Amino acid sequence: MPPKPPKTKSPKRPKRIAFILTATVGGLLIALTLAELALRAQRRAIDSAEHLDPGLVEYDPQLGWRLTPNWQGRHTHYDYTAHYSTNPHAYRGQPPNPDTPPNSRPRLILLGDSFTFALGANDDQTFAHHLATRFGPDNYNANPPADILNFAVPGYSTDQQLLQLKSHAVYSQPTHVAIVVYLGNDIVDNPLPFPLQADRAKPYYELTDAGLVLRNIPVPPIKKPPALRSQTLTSIVLGSGQNGSGQNGTGPNGSGPNGTDPTDIIPRPSTPSRSFAGLEIVRRLTPPTPAPPDLAQTLERRMHRPLNLFHAIIHTAQSWCEQRNITLTLILLPGRSYLDAPDSISAQFQEHQRQKITTQYATTNPPVIDLAAALRTQHRAQKTPTTKTPWYYPHDGHLTPQGHTLIADLLEPRLHEMLQPH
Repeated sequence: MPPKPPKTKSPKRPKRIAFILTATVGGLLIALTLAELALRAQRRAIDSAEHLDPGLVEYDPQLGWRLTPNWQGRHTHYDYTAHYSTNPHAYRGQPPNPDTPPNSRPRLILLGDSFTFALGANDDQTFAHHLATRFGPDNYNANPPADILNFAVPGYSTDQQLLQLKSHAVYSQPTHVAIVVYLGNDIVDNPLPFPLQADRAKPYYELTDAGLVLRNIPVPPIKKPPALRSQTLTSIVLGSGQNGSGQNGTGPNGSGPNGTDPTDIIPRPSTPSRSFAGLEIVRRLTPPTPAPPDLAQTLERRMHRPLNLFHAIIHTAQSWCEQRNITLTLILLPGRSYLDAPDSISAQFQEHQRQKITTQYATTNPPVIDLAAALRTQHRAQKTPTTKTPWYYPHDGHLTPQGHTLIADLLEPRLHEMLQPH
């Protein structure tokens, strides 16, 4: 019987393996492509869902913009639908009763930005409205009767609030003024002719050896240049080769031509990196940019001048109020990342600003109401590893109605003490 020929490997097996690998990789690519398309569709839905009826703000040569008197409209967003209205004096909420004699009871005006104006909340859902009701003539909380007026304007920073105070106090005749400092960007916005999150030009102060000098007045009625639209809190605070505030090619922290700065710690990404990072699926899966190990030293170095400018503005407001027997108070309000992502650059930036402000005014006026620390304490007490704070909208980032109620709850005892007749 002749020997059997040796067995040879079937040529089909490598082809089968190659086919399986190709099919697996192809399936993954198809799945990732479909996921990317679905996430992009959702992003477009979120972006396109926002609509604000026109006319809420109008041009103002001294302030940049202001609320339009007697305006009513609707604001739709992926996160909410809200209705806003302004009164004849061009601020939100009911004006004081004209039959009430001036100075017959305390009157507090709140100065702030979109968080105090309360984007995303109806007129009767804002913390200003809650406080006005709780301190109104029909309150049942044993609070001293007081008028609480919401003068906040979306996009305003501290410099505009100082100018607003000087121009509005003539007719509002407050006994108390509270500047609500949004820790997310107010201090960064002060040196800028265009704020980070608004398209309109604004006035700004420059701190010189002779004191504060007001610039950009009258405010030009122009939109933000395209070159400045890519600015973010991270690029300004930490540096990323982006151009700064626009004064002779220098940024608010003393950067050089074309926005370069020897203290920049974020390198400009390469073109392939930017393209890869632009994928929606990568953006969703990438955790917040971790804070660099030397962030504290970087913030000390780069935020020194903006903080000095902020303190000079507050000192001017304090002196102006003292001359008119008005009590000034600062209220510190954090953004969502301060609670949900405490290790992020944004949260640590806010904590740095909070510490600097509370330390600066620990032994001098104006007094500070630190809502950031109070909110973080409550958040840590209630948070589980999988939950996000219900006090801020997930995409828009402003306070929810629940968040406004909590802010009112935290402020009420402090205002009760502050507004007591002496």
